Amino acid sequence: MAKINNKKRNRPSAEDIAEEMYKVDIEALPGWDKVAALSNETKCCGIIVIPDIVIWKDTHFICAFIISLQFTFDDVEDPESFSSDFPASAEGHVKGTKPIIDRIIINTKSFDM
Repeated sequence: MAKINNKKRNRPSAEDIAEEMYKVDIEALPGWDKVAALSNETKCCGIIVIPDIVIWKDTHFICAFIISLQFTFDDVEDPESFSSDFPASAEGHVKGTKPIIDRIIINTKSFDM
C-alpha cells in the first residue's frame, strides 16, 4: 500500500493560491519597491495568475503570474505614460491551510536602463 504524504494533502490548491494573489495588495508587498523605482509613478493595472505553475518546497511555494504595469514619467509640461506586461512570480508560505504571499519578483530586464 502506498504511503500518503500528509504535507501534500494539506497544501492549498493552485486555485487557492491564485485567489489569494487576486486579493493581496501587490503594491504593498516586498519586491514592489524595485519596480516602483523605474518611473516617477508606477501602478499595478492588474495581474493574471498562472495557476498551472506552482513550485513547492515543504510549506513554501512560488507561483507565476503576469503583471500589467503603468509607468508615468513626469515632465512639467507634458507627462508621458505607458503600460506594459511583465512576467512575475510570488513567493509565499502556508499558515494552517491558508496561502500567505510573502513577496513578489517582477522581471523587468527588458525595461531596465
